[in-house]
Amino acid sequence: MLLSGLQQQLWRDFGIRPSISIIKSVRWKLGWRKTGPKYCQCVREPNRVARLAFAERCFEAGETFDDVVFTDESSIWLERHNKVCFRKKGMPAKLKPTVKHPYKVHVWGGISKRGATSILIFTGIMKKEFYVEAILRDTLLPFVSERFPDGYRFQQDNDPKHKSKRKFNCFALLRESL
Repeated sequence: MLLSGLQQQLWRDFGIRPSISIIKSVRWKLGWRKTGPKYCQCVREPNRVARLAFAERCFEAGETFDDVVFTDESSIWLERHNKVCFRKKGMPAKLKPTVKHPYKVHVWGGISKRGATSILIFTGIMKKEFYVEAILRDTLLPFVSERFPDGYRFQQDNDPKHKSKRKFNCFALLRESL
């Protein structure tokens, strides 16, 4: 219940109209805490160590990343997570039911010191064929052809579809076309 609704209910039931700040203060003193979903980046400890070592090597080598295109993709679930509930201190959070298969879209993009690629928004599963044709050939190639006529380095994560033979063949064709 929102504070204004609680204020109105107190007026109806008891004939009192405390201020919003008084309601907040009493709620806090009674041990009720406002909580919402908590999210954090999940990076395993071995990966943290490897990332730090990579950053130190780059720093020592004087790496400037002038010719690097960094890319990644992300999935966005189209559902609401902004529900708020109140609970007593020490009590478990309420369970919030969600749909079994929420609608989601995927977003792919790249950045470099010479600008950003177009953003590609798509649905469905990103299979290696889609990755090579729609992402590498149709989105990345026009960007690097225009911004990196002198050559570039391509940085991506270790997703299995990024390691396919089809992708490596595509990169050979991309090099020939530049």
